[in-house]
Amino acid sequence: MKLLLEWVQQIAVFYLFMTMIEQLLPSDSYRKYMRLYAGLVFVMLVLSPIVNLPQLGAGLTEALEEAKREMEKEHLKLEKEAGNEGRYRMVLQGYQTMIRERVRDLVSKEGFVLQEMEVVFEENAEADNFAQIYSMKIDVIGTKTEPILHKLKEELAQEYRMNQTQIEILVREGA
Repeated sequence: MKLLLEWVQQIAVFYLFMTMIEQLLPSDSYRKYMRLYAGLVFVMLVLSPIVNLPQLGAGLTEALEEAKREMEKEHLKLEKEAGNEGRYRMVLQGYQTMIRERVRDLVSKEGFVLQEMEVVFEENAEADNFAQIYSMKIDVIGTKTEPILHKLKEELAQEYRMNQTQIEILVREGA
């Protein structure tokens, strides 16, 4: 039941986020591309429960997450190129929120509760490494065990193409 609720929440958040982004786009020419990417990601999101079956899931789930990140990067570039600095800043905040939600999911899967998080990434839309994450500082509540922290850092490093040394996790003991 919990998985079903999370799945429905993901779809709802995605739909709301995409509606907001679509409304912020300056012209209809961008909207058709956004709808194309959004449609592809939406189909993958709807199919994600099937994909999460252990024998099918690993590669396709990773592709879904990568597609989401790439779509967000492209949208950020379009906003910057269009000269909409206010919208660009809002979309950057949306990108940070997307990262935060994904990290929250990963840490909760390991039994932690996300308290605070700081992400430093390339904000220059003209840079080759645009939206590349340079560092993460994560503050969680839970029981500190080195194997779980190592696994969590490994997952984050792999997902965001980072070195584990760029990830700092502070664990505060608690419930």
